[in-house]
Amino acid sequence: MSSATDLVLGGGRSRPLALAAAPWLAAGAGAATVVVGALLPWVSLFRGLTTVSGLGADGFFLIGLALGTMLLLAWSGRLGRPASVRRLAAVLATAIVAVSVFDWWRIVHFVADPGPVAPLAVPSAGPGPLVAAGGGLLLLAAILTTRPVAVRLPRGTWPRVVLAGLLGVAAWIHFDIVGEHLGQTVLLGLGTLGFGVAQAALAMLLVVSPKRWALDLVVAVDAALVFFYAFNVLVGLPFAKAEPFSPGLLLGQGEAVGLRGAVALICEISAMGTAIWLRGASLRWPEGQRSQGAGS
Repeated sequence: MSSATDLVLGGGRSRPLALAAAPWLAAGAGAATVVVGALLPWVSLFRGLTTVSGLGADGFFLIGLALGTMLLLAWSGRLGRPASVRRLAAVLATAIVAVSVFDWWRIVHFVADPGPVAPLAVPSAGPGPLVAAGGGLLLLAAILTTRPVAVRLPRGTWPRVVLAGLLGVAAWIHFDIVGEHLGQTVLLGLGTLGFGVAQAALAMLLVVSPKRWALDLVVAVDAALVFFYAFNVLVGLPFAKAEPFSPGLLLGQGEAVGLRGAVALICEISAMGTAIWLRGASLRWPEGQRSQGAGS
């Protein structure tokens, strides 16, 4: 076999290259199908005159899960396909299927019994959730047919993965609300986007090429976010327009605390604690990274 085939197979000698690459191609097709499902109509109203895509429901969340799954698969290949990373990717793919099917079930029940709004709404179910569920199943099948290898991960890997996951969830929430914040002020929207990009970049760095100074940046970035969010909730940012009728828990004179804001805040506080713990727990930091961050 060629060296390229050996690279894909991890040293195998009996499977052709096309067969070895098939699960990875299927995974990419599954993730792309999830994205398509999120963009398709999930429910139509007013006899089809108005359609709501998955981006108006849980579609953006499903796209984030698909992207996270593909990143885990890419990282798994870089590490030599450890079974533990494969299991985590399978959990994310299963979550895609579960959320899609649950949303489809809710839509079907709403269409069957829309209540008092039935004569006006005349709802009908769209194909989006089922397409997304199919993409999740294809992604899960691709993961389960990829042969794992018994690889021992370096010490401290999983705490860093947890930290990267917390940052990734917070970043994805910020990407989701960029449009809303741009509708308030350009400065607030660009700030939200910038913090999201910073969190996503730190998440990637901590997994792919961890360095100790990145932990300090995690604390600094998330501390700034927690401060701005708390100030915006209790007092209100001077450059943000007030939204008195926004849903959520009103704790002060500013923005109401919604589900996405609460989840992002929990992730950021948890990420700060994890980063501080990792910064001090030298025994849990990979040996190869001690010298890289020693001077920072």
